[in-house]
Amino acid sequence: MRAPTPIEKVRADWHQNYIPEPNSGCYLWLRYLSNYGYGQMRIGGRKEKLILAHRLAYQFFVADIPDKLIVRHACDNPSCVNPDHLLLGTQQDNVDDMIRRKRYGEHRNLPKGADHPRSNAKLSDDDVRAIRKSNEPQQMLAEKYGIDQAAISRAKTGKSYAYVRD
Repeated sequence: MRAPTPIEKVRADWHQNYIPEPNSGCYLWLRYLSNYGYGQMRIGGRKEKLILAHRLAYQFFVADIPDKLIVRHACDNPSCVNPDHLLLGTQQDNVDDMIRRKRYGEHRNLPKGADHPRSNAKLSDDDVRAIRKSNEPQQMLAEKYGIDQAAISRAKTGKSYAYVRD
């Protein structure tokens, strides 16, 4: 009989890695949590990369994760690994969830837009406010701010910079 692979061992011991939370139905991850509260673990030793626990839960108990899709939390609890609380979606679905649930910006105490340390934002919050108030044609605004017309359109409609309030 062969020895189990690291992934088979993790799956066999899965239920030792979380505790059920009776009020929400969440399964709270007991092992390592990221700075954002997501459960993580290494499979195969210290040299292996960290894998998100909720992705493993989905793969173990629901289905494989197709390319370009992510596993989202219906419960809005990043440490939850209950397969019943997990669903597939796009990154845009995830951002839409975050905005709808008001988990963006001040709620999570994260810097936004150009203030975020890993930002590639081209506009400041004040620029976005000025663009939204402007009656100039979008192409002229694009030239003025050094970005393309589509980015101006997204800023005006709130598809980008959704956290900026007038």
